[in-house]
Amino acid sequence: MTITNSISSKTLERINKLIDELPEIYQPIYLQGELIREGVRQNDWERLEVIKKLIKPGQTVLDIGSNVGFFTIELAKIFPDNVFVSVEKQVSYAKLQKELLQVEKLTNVILINSEVTVEWLNAASQACTYFDVTLLLSVLHHMKDASEFLQELSKISKSLIIELPNPNESKVCGKEILREQLTVEKLKLYKPIFEKLDYESTTHCDADLKREFYYADSPNYHRESCFPYIGYPVQPRNYRLQNLNGKNVLYKEDLNETINLIPGVLLYDLHQIGSILYPNFKIISSQIEKEFKFLDDISNSEEAKIADIRPWNILFTSEGLKFIDCKYTSDLDYDLIYDRERDLKIISNYLEAILPSGELAKIVIDAVFFQLYRTGIARVWNSLLEVWAKNGFAKHFILIDRGGTAPKIPGIQYYFVPPYDYNRTELDRAILQEVCDEVEADIFISSYYTTPVSTPSVFIAYDMIPEVLDVNLDVPMWREKHYAIDHATAYISISENTACDLAKFFPGIPRECITVAHCGVEAVFSPASPAEVNSFKIKYGISKPYFICVGCRPGHKNPILFFRAFAQLATKHGFEIVCTGRGVVLEEEMRNYTAGTVVHNLQLSDEELSLSYSGAVALVYPSQYEGFGLPVLEALSCGCPVITCPNASIPEVAGEAALYVNDDDVEGLADALCEVQKPKVRNSLIAAGFEQAKKFSWSKMAKTVSSALIEATLVSLNLKEINLIIFPDWTQPEDSIFLELERVVRAIATHPNKSQITLLVETSKISEEDANLALSSVAMNLLMQEDLDVSDGPELALIGLLSEIQRSALIPRLHGRIVLDNENREAIAQAQAENITLLELDSLKI
Repeated sequence: MTITNSISSKTLERINKLIDELPEIYQPIYLQGELIREGVRQNDWERLEVIKKLIKPGQTVLDIGSNVGFFTIELAKIFPDNVFVSVEKQVSYAKLQKELLQVEKLTNVILINSEVTVEWLNAASQACTYFDVTLLLSVLHHMKDASEFLQELSKISKSLIIELPNPNESKVCGKEILREQLTVEKLKLYKPIFEKLDYESTTHCDADLKREFYYADSPNYHRESCFPYIGYPVQPRNYRLQNLNGKNVLYKEDLNETINLIPGVLLYDLHQIGSILYPNFKIISSQIEKEFKFLDDISNSEEAKIADIRPWNILFTSEGLKFIDCKYTSDLDYDLIYDRERDLKIISNYLEAILPSGELAKIVIDAVFFQLYRTGIARVWNSLLEVWAKNGFAKHFILIDRGGTAPKIPGIQYYFVPPYDYNRTELDRAILQEVCDEVEADIFISSYYTTPVSTPSVFIAYDMIPEVLDVNLDVPMWREKHYAIDHATAYISISENTACDLAKFFPGIPRECITVAHCGVEAVFSPASPAEVNSFKIKYGISKPYFICVGCRPGHKNPILFFRAFAQLATKHGFEIVCTGRGVVLEEEMRNYTAGTVVHNLQLSDEELSLSYSGAVALVYPSQYEGFGLPVLEALSCGCPVITCPNASIPEVAGEAALYVNDDDVEGLADALCEVQKPKVRNSLIAAGFEQAKKFSWSKMAKTVSSALIEATLVSLNLKEINLIIFPDWTQPEDSIFLELERVVRAIATHPNKSQITLLVETSKISEEDANLALSSVAMNLLMQEDLDVSDGPELALIGLLSEIQRSALIPRLHGRIVLDNENREAIAQAQAENITLLELDSLKI
């Protein structure tokens, strides 16, 4: 197949790959007029003819359940002055639709990857989102709450176009919904005009399945709207959205005037109503500048000198981003007169927070562990993500969601990819690399051993159990772990012991290059009241004092030591045992040691686990190896004494707040089970445990990990012991630039410490290719004319525009800025480099 327009073979290959990921191809897929793949429904063009007759120029159209966006895309071409909001919950369909929109260069479509529910509609309504027409094609009869959904949708949509199958057909889905909630009589409850169109066809893949169109309209459509002010402490005013002589207008009660609305949709607090895949901040940044130029012109005009010109109420329109109101209103404070610098910052910060930005440091995080397991590592990442969403670091990363398994946290940008498969690791690396390329990622980190092809990555080590315990390292999981270690350019460990083990088994990784970030503990793990503990015991039928054991399966947790020691207690019949964790059914060998003792095998929520710690005689945790040991920290936080072994990272976590026994000492553990019952010993352990637990928090870990990730984004700069920076004025004549660069490179290349120096060359006003060419020419000239070889030092690195967090990490590592005769003062100010120590080239002393 030949695409007539200029579509690259790489683009076509990418689209075909996305098509292959679809669960089923319902709609035909076209690319610039050419059919790429047929859909199972055979008459979508006929359906399109019906729909387009009901849409007028200038309307805002919502397509719910848009699949690959056939109708959205074709209608957007037919009606270029309309704005189309396309909502598709299925990840693979949304990804393909995004690619098609970009190839077709459609700027009047906003794509949202989100499930549309009644709650979604409520959020959209509160966000002042209105629609002239809503398309519901092959969606409504699959919704159990179809009536409630239609009722809410009617509040924010003037017209509804619905396609419904005949409930009497044998193979139709949702027969009960069609017969009970979607009859013509009931549909008329939602709009004053609701009619069945003169259309009936076999529109599904099943040729015998009949479908019909219905159309609803509200000629006098209007609703009250509460438009938010962006960035100002002023109460919103009530506006009335209504249709006046065929035009949508916004009536302002306080001024008794109407505003003609440019066709569009206002999206406010976007993260609550879906992840925006298109547009992004980079695309609309030029439109922001254009709007402020308009405001500048108004504010400088004679008639506007006394007016309050302010940008608020952001509207996404067919022409791009607009401000819908910038006139003086009496309810505003006098000091809120238009201020370009302040207002531009407010709008830009707001949009950067809700839309993907092209100017922030890009970190890609693969949340793959949530697809694979729900154990302690999932707790670690869930806690980190929640902290980052609150402290603002989330705007610096994209979270890869594997098949919808990642936790949904407001404020985080998600990128959906297929589930991970250990049998397709090469393909998975290619997919991850595509994501990294698309968002221009600086660094990648996986929650569990996945890697891209070439983007630098950070490896996080949770434990080295397979290596320490000498298990079979040829299984796919551990092969991928070792591949990830070899691929990484930076390393994080959750304990000092694990860091030492990583360096031991991989001697090429210096211990000092591994950042240690200790885990934290959830707030839910705190002492419970006696009444709460009693309720817990009653719920699970616990009638005696009990020991708690977390992780009772055979293996490195070593639970058999506890059961052997427990069997030696003369008073064992006075106790019960609570076992919790995955696979808590006891092996026969362990059951043999508990004859006559009640053992409760429980799967507990965090809240219940906290109660179980609070009421226990002790947590018995005889582990042979831990990467960290979260149960120990959780127990200490709940005031539960801990009996454990001095192995691996456990002493880092428990400190002096635990009773330690060797992991093969049955008698020693039996003695500890008796010792922990003494009031003086218990009270001492509990008090020490509270103090020890204070040393750990998720916020500390989040800060350490985020700092390590930011540092890793600078890895391409090859920073050394001595780092210097210059800001050349690239607008100078070429000869002048070359001479100045040559002077700098010569001075450093002849310095005694040249091998320890990295020279950063700022390049915001020149392409990377041209800057590299200039430095290569300088190096060649020095070699040819002066026999001065710079390959042994210094390191020369180009540095472009950095984000704020990158600047904050880099500046403390800079030893000085070499002063040039001609410098880029704008770049110096932008990089906040004014206060860096100045070094004169003629007397360079480092």
